[in-house]
Amino acid sequence: MALHSALSCHSPSDAHAASPLEGLRVLVVDDSRETRESLAALLGLRGVKVTLADSGIAALNIVTDLAPDYLPEVLICDIAMPDQDGYVTLSRIREWEARNDARAPMPAIAFTASALQHEKLKAASYGFNAHLTKPIVPDRLYSALKDMSRLRSVLTI
Repeated sequence: MALHSALSCHSPSDAHAASPLEGLRVLVVDDSRETRESLAALLGLRGVKVTLADSGIAALNIVTDLAPDYLPEVLICDIAMPDQDGYVTLSRIREWEARNDARAPMPAIAFTASALQHEKLKAASYGFNAHLTKPIVPDRLYSALKDMSRLRSVLTI
């Protein structure tokens, strides 16, 4: 089941209201509700527009159902999920992007409990642009998203 939400959890008094991430559309895919909600809250503090999916299949449905102007600009995807792991999820999203010539590929962040070098290399080989480990460190998350936002700008020129 897809869990859609357009969270914008910041308030006008938030010190980061003028965040460079303000308005960035991010799709978070994780089978753990707690992880999805934690990421949504952290991203909302920076004005990120978050859509949540509880599986790779739900993520693909979200991407294929949205109009081009509402597609996520960055993907944060758990790797170890039942039914369809993060590698398969990103591969299927890339296939859809290629078939639909929708735009430049969406920058993707692998999100996993493994910090082993071979896991980082595997994620890169599947097309992930960055690799973050659980538990999430907010500053690393924000930094990675800024990098992905810049990459997105370069790819769409």
